[in-house]
Amino acid sequence: MKHRKATLLALLIGWVASLALLSGCNKKTDSVTSTESSTQAELANIINQNPDIFTTDQEETEETAAYSSVAPNTEIQYVSAYYVDSSSATLPVAWFRKKQGAPTRNISINEQGDTATVTITTNWTGKLYVDRTNDGKRNPGSKPIADTGIKKAYFERIYGIWTLKKVACVDHNLTNQANQTVDITQVETKTAIQSYIINDPGNLMDLATELPTFAPGTEVKVIATVTNTAQTWNPPVYVYLHHGMPWAHNRQLMYDDGTNGDEVAGDGKYTRTYIIGTSDKVYRSCVIDVLDSGCLQTETTNDYNSTAWRIPYKVQ
Repeated sequence: MKHRKATLLALLIGWVASLALLSGCNKKTDSVTSTESSTQAELANIINQNPDIFTTDQEETEETAAYSSVAPNTEIQYVSAYYVDSSSATLPVAWFRKKQGAPTRNISINEQGDTATVTITTNWTGKLYVDRTNDGKRNPGSKPIADTGIKKAYFERIYGIWTLKKVACVDHNLTNQANQTVDITQVETKTAIQSYIINDPGNLMDLATELPTFAPGTEVKVIATVTNTAQTWNPPVYVYLHHGMPWAHNRQLMYDDGTNGDEVAGDGKYTRTYIIGTSDKVYRSCVIDVLDSGCLQTETTNDYNSTAWRIPYKVQ
């Protein structure tokens, strides 16, 4: 009988110990989950409060501005044997993008101790409006858009507070990249005294030492190296520089014809200059926006084909 009581007592002690161990495991798991949720919330809050750095939407031009930005049906050809068999492309009276519905955004966080790498992926759909009829009326046709923008950032936790340390460009591409033939391979932004070269939009740039930095009033020359595997049109692409603030947005055609600061006609390097404006915003961005020329030659053909890099920079 004593042996049986001892056995039951041992079993009871073991059962209680097991409950205590499981309870401790549960508390540990809850703590980890709480920490992960806290990190997600803190970083998401930083991202949401800094749209100048973290926006991943494609650049848009308001309809009225689009209709006043270029001369209608302008023909721009490049003197190059490379395009000798291509059909001549012309600019439309106007073109602009419009979103349909709210974009979907996913924030992925890879936390390693006191560092975190964040990847923001935004998918959005809409329409590209193209007006090729110079009749004094705003009557564009439209074609569908499905784009994806990806941006990376790097944070460090310093004295318990997450701090942004590095950012990358936003890389915009077609959601279905099998239909995309245009690409950006390099962007150089330079002034009279400094030059910044970006070869990969996903490379993280240190905010203090690597991010392009300009003073207000500085003239910046932007040179984008662009390719298009489809050589149907001459020119094969139209490239635009977007800059300025949301309330004073500028969209300017970039050149590869030996004019407007471009050094060599037809070499695939598109050039435009602009002046850094005065504002209380420290972080801003410019956008290199590339469209296959073919998607601007018709109003309704389902042939949207575009890519873009949104390049962050600092003003001080």
